[in-house]
Amino acid sequence: MILASVLTFMLAVDPAETYRAIMDQLQLDDSIHDMQARLDMGLPPRGDEHQLLGKYQHEIAQLRRAAAVDDIDWQLDYSQGPMLELPELSSLRSAAMLFDLELMVHVGQGDTARGAAAVESAIRLSQHVAEQELLVSSLVGIVCTVMVDESIERLLDFGMVDRDMAAALVPAYQRVETDDPFKLDAALEREGEVMLGWIDQIARSEETQELNDAASMLGFAGNRFGRSMLLASIPKAREAYDALLATTLLDDPAEMLAAMQVVEEKAGEGVYGPLGAMLMPTVSRCYERRIEVMETLTERRALLEQIASGELDPWTRAKRPWVWLLTARMIEGVERWWAQPELAEQVDDMLLRSLLAEDGVYPPPGDAPTVAIPWWLPGQWQLVQGLLEQARANLAAARPAAAFVEVDLALRMIAALAADGRCAPALVAADALPMAADLVDALVIAGQDVTALQTAVRALPPARDAAGLGRSARDHMARLTQWQADWADAMEHWEQMRPHFDDPSQWPKPPFRPVTQPVSDAAGVVAALTAIDAMFDFEGAFRPPAGTFGADAPLGLQPDVLDRVAAHAGDVESPQDEAIALDYVPVDPTAAADATRRLREAVLQTAQP
Repeated sequence: MILASVLTFMLAVDPAETYRAIMDQLQLDDSIHDMQARLDMGLPPRGDEHQLLGKYQHEIAQLRRAAAVDDIDWQLDYSQGPMLELPELSSLRSAAMLFDLELMVHVGQGDTARGAAAVESAIRLSQHVAEQELLVSSLVGIVCTVMVDESIERLLDFGMVDRDMAAALVPAYQRVETDDPFKLDAALEREGEVMLGWIDQIARSEETQELNDAASMLGFAGNRFGRSMLLASIPKAREAYDALLATTLLDDPAEMLAAMQVVEEKAGEGVYGPLGAMLMPTVSRCYERRIEVMETLTERRALLEQIASGELDPWTRAKRPWVWLLTARMIEGVERWWAQPELAEQVDDMLLRSLLAEDGVYPPPGDAPTVAIPWWLPGQWQLVQGLLEQARANLAAARPAAAFVEVDLALRMIAALAADGRCAPALVAADALPMAADLVDALVIAGQDVTALQTAVRALPPARDAAGLGRSARDHMARLTQWQADWADAMEHWEQMRPHFDDPSQWPKPPFRPVTQPVSDAAGVVAALTAIDAMFDFEGAFRPPAGTFGADAPLGLQPDVLDRVAAHAGDVESPQDEAIALDYVPVDPTAAADATRRLREAVLQTAQP
């Protein structure tokens, strides 16, 4: 009886009405959007984030039931043409985001089965959206699918997709292996029918105002097209749509795109009449996007099948820096983690697994040029510190083989930090290099063969630009200079606009334009970015978490130095008109350069510059 009731309820679900009813009421608070932004930046998922989704569990359950229904009828009134409103599209992207966050949260808790189920629901929802058979709906469907696929890619980079989860994900990916999973062909055909049918209906009506409104919407003057002229233009415009549909029958994707672009160019030249030139959408871009996405999804499905079958170890597909990010989450808020045996063993296990992973790069800190210290850097510094401390302890206990492993891991992390290209990671690498070189010298004295460290040592920058300090400073100063010039142009434009307003005194004052004195090293660039950051009010806007260094932060990144720079910048009365003299700790790269030479001599047995 209970089973029958459940089946009856499920059969009674109208997915279109369910989606609309939920999305009319659903309001996602800022914490949800912030969580998505943090995860998109590369923060590993964590178990306690499920509390943020807790208040939406009822809506998520309803959305999941609606997505599970195979058939959907949106009951759209296509006769409205371009006047047809589709308010659910933006809301359904929010629904897909909830499924995406549910995926990350469940996997962060170790519940890979529920994570895979969230992916299934998101892909089903994206296909429901595409059932509207409109180009914009197909594109939204693609966006919803790409959203969860990118999360799967991040989880693969973390090494968090095990065999069971991969096996559960394969059926979801198989759902999009049809010839036209996002119904672009049907949408293109429908688009032509909707637009031309609507124009035909308007042209044959007796309402002059409707004709004028249509003329305005289509971008031509009302007197340019009379009713008879408009009706006469429809057949040529239909030829354009038919020509586009004919290209979709071509098997070769590149050939199809080229043929579509030819039709679009002809339409723009007026071959299909003035109405064809006005109506013709840029369909080739939609199909180009579909081709790119389908190639990615097919590759992802093949990779998941390899993991599910045991043919591929998930850790070999992971990215080493991302595994280090996941490892750093284990030691958040823990001082001297290496002195706690149980935790140290767990960290060591994760770091050893990272040796199986592919090379990779750290995630970016965001586009804002004011981000001086990437959010992940303090955690990576803690890991490097701990490895070096463990190596010292093992050498003191006459365990050179164990110390060798820890030095190898530390050098790989230092090389990745030096290659990151930003100033703060380069400063961390410069601070750690002399410590690592001392340990390698000690390993040699202890009789340990260190030639196996060649891979890590070769990845270090040459001694003439130790830790990448010079490169990162040059790149960031160029970026900083351009950013300041852009602000200067913006302020000049604002000032020119001021007299054109009724009350110029009410026009907002231009924002601060920080003018910093030239700095020659990476520490100075970090100080400049910190100063700029202190002069802008970002309250209410999402900011990447900056993290905090302890008192033992590398030179140039110590909290008291950055606090002093920020306080001084805030005290300057007219930063638009005068340079800010930054009080920072210059970094001498000599020690890092000497350490690089020593490492090359000991490991590569050469004195390369």
